[in-house]
Amino acid sequence: MELNSYFRNGLVVLALAALFAAAGCGSDDSSSDSGKTATTPAAQAIPAELLGSYTTKLKPSDLPSNPPPELTSGSMTWKLTIAKSGGPNNGPAFTIANGSAGVLESSAFAVHRNQITLRNEECGAGGTTTVHTNVYSYRLQSKTLTFTTVKNSCSDKVAQTILTSEPWAKTD
Repeated sequence: MELNSYFRNGLVVLALAALFAAAGCGSDDSSSDSGKTATTPAAQAIPAELLGSYTTKLKPSDLPSNPPPELTSGSMTWKLTIAKSGGPNNGPAFTIANGSAGVLESSAFAVHRNQITLRNEECGAGGTTTVHTNVYSYRLQSKTLTFTTVKNSCSDKVAQTILTSEPWAKTD
């Protein structure tokens, strides 16, 4: 009986090791590139028309009751920059900035079809910073970008409010 327990625990350890190994596949580590600059697969998958800067302006009615300070300090104007580089490990960057308070967050991201997955998106609910992987669908029509929440695990809903409340106008 004890041998079965060890066997099961060993399988769990092997399964976890395989999971972590798979999660590490395709990392952006370019230490073996001998100094060459390479475009990451995630950066290659970003549609060119999505890249650039956008602005939006929230309305007081967009804010939740008792909004977090990130939504009330600074201006109601926000800037979104979607870039192939400038993020973690100089990978793709999805940067949300307040018009007067500056950068709120800059997350690594990936695009698949009409969805954007933000990796390690910072959430500061209750004064404790956590990170989550959140997913939004998007629609880019002419120079107007809109987002809809697919999955958001941040209890503060700051980025979700900023991204989904009003359309974004492309500025470049």
